[in-house]
Amino acid sequence: IDTDSFGIDSSATFAAGANKKEVKKVLAKQDFDFLYDEKKGGLYFNENGAEKGFGDGGIIAILKGAPDLSADNLEFI
Repeated sequence: IDTDSFGIDSSATFAAGANKKEVKKVLAKQDFDFLYDEKKGGLYFNENGAEKGFGDGGIIAILKGAPDLSADNLEFI
């Protein structure tokens, strides 16, 4: 993930939730940069950190088949 494109640094944070509801209602209110919906494969950018919603962020990709994804799978350059 190109950090300049998202306005973040290489120490970006990541969290995964069991489903879209957990991602939007719980994790989006915490200070994570990227969030993943393990059920549907949605990868979200949380532009505004712990503030409500995703700010100027939102869904950036849908990974077909909702593969297991962890912070180890992401490389920030």
